[in-house]
Amino acid sequence: MVLRWLVDKFRPKQRVSNSGKTKKEELTTELRKTLNNVIDDNENCCTTGVSLRVVVGTYNVGEKLPDSETREEVLDWLTATNSEEDPDIIALGLQEVDMSPASVLLETLSPKGTVWTQFIESFLGFGLEDPPYIAAQPVAVAGLLLLIFVRNRPELQHTPQDISHTIVRTGIQGFANKGGVAVRIQLCGRTFVFVNSHLEAHENRKDIRDDNYASILRGLSFPPMKDSVDAISASSEIDSETLRLCRRHSTSQLSDIESCDYAFWFGDLNYRLQGNSMNTHSVRTRLQRKQTQELLRYDELSHATACGQAFSGWKEMDINFPPTYKFIEGTNSYSTKRTPAWTDRILYWTGKRGRFNTKSTSTPLTVSVLPPRTHLDPGGSFFDNSPQTQTSYFSCSNDEAATSCVRKRKSSYINAQSGEQNAISAPSSTTPSRRVSVTSINNTPPHTPVAEDQFLFSHLVPVENSYRSYQVMLSDHRPVSAAFCVKGVIYNTQAVANAIAADTKVKDMVEGILRIPS
Repeated sequence: MVLRWLVDKFRPKQRVSNSGKTKKEELTTELRKTLNNVIDDNENCCTTGVSLRVVVGTYNVGEKLPDSETREEVLDWLTATNSEEDPDIIALGLQEVDMSPASVLLETLSPKGTVWTQFIESFLGFGLEDPPYIAAQPVAVAGLLLLIFVRNRPELQHTPQDISHTIVRTGIQGFANKGGVAVRIQLCGRTFVFVNSHLEAHENRKDIRDDNYASILRGLSFPPMKDSVDAISASSEIDSETLRLCRRHSTSQLSDIESCDYAFWFGDLNYRLQGNSMNTHSVRTRLQRKQTQELLRYDELSHATACGQAFSGWKEMDINFPPTYKFIEGTNSYSTKRTPAWTDRILYWTGKRGRFNTKSTSTPLTVSVLPPRTHLDPGGSFFDNSPQTQTSYFSCSNDEAATSCVRKRKSSYINAQSGEQNAISAPSSTTPSRRVSVTSINNTPPHTPVAEDQFLFSHLVPVENSYRSYQVMLSDHRPVSAAFCVKGVIYNTQAVANAIAADTKVKDMVEGILRIPS
């Protein structure tokens, strides 16, 4: 005890300012501000604006399969990019894909689910030597099917990481044909969560739908991302005891949906129009008079969100399309058996890290952004590793930029399928997998920007006029899609280093900090 007192008494002390900070801490804070200013002054050479485009779609297919009559209409929904560029992430949620007892109870892809999956994947160019998209393993349960596709965009070198999924059933003893499935992916240092759900049906059951939402939200827990533990393990400043505690905490705690950066909740949410005056005849009459906005005043979901009864904190774009349910199958006429309503919806949520603006607030020195990997970790993803043997590839040259590859692929796909007259049949067991192999991603040649550059994505921006429905007369619902843009910047680390090295003020400040005894 006396020895410790003597050591502390005669140890050189750093001068403490009136703010309570040591001289070294003050200089370090000032250095960070100076570095920010240097990067801002050299913004043109140090940073590059970049964005990730996300398209989300939902459709209750009513156990129907795409046939020759509706194939082109379904493709209209799939090409709903509303942009000259292909989306970087495509999330598609289907409901009532297969309502057979086996499909409802088992968490496996049913034959009908396989048909839909391969129909969409073949349109997106899967099975080709160099497919434009990477697909996550489909997630299916209780008639739900969630498909996630990530664009193979070499110039960003962004490879999906830590892909995981979770499933929540709702209903009596968890065996009902309702619930939610979700997929979480990490991309360019940000986490995205996509939830496809089917809530309680019928009118006058809003409270049950609210309870379904709460149950799914509580049940959607993901395992901790490995990168958080890997980053701790890689640090030489962490002692073994702290590392052990961090690992134990990380493996015992699950990450809920609200800990992500961006979340999208979509599906057949089944919310109806409330009020005694909202009967079938009254609603149909107002729709004929084009009084859509008047009807939306009675929308249950809007009321539930505003009052905090369900989807509190979630946002939805303005609805400018007619009710998506209930239609007479094969027609554009509403059924008289149900009151028309907007049952098919897409909502979005932005976490804390997705709410700040990147302008003059953050640099690679002050923001921790995980660098993108150059390959997939087979142990941390659920991608299929099957090899690809096809050699053709649909590409888009610079002079074709006015039309996206996805839109061009639609006409190419229709021409290729023009000879088919019947509904698509389920593939045989010998059909090769259409998912991208890990090997093909590992062999992707390097592009500029280089892997050492830092990606910083911030706020989520809904794309104007992208929230819409489509006249696909396959079931008694209409599909809906929406587009979003995640704004961000790429920091050229070499250019940043050059700009800092050329600044004499930074050199002087660094030398001043180094002269202070530790």
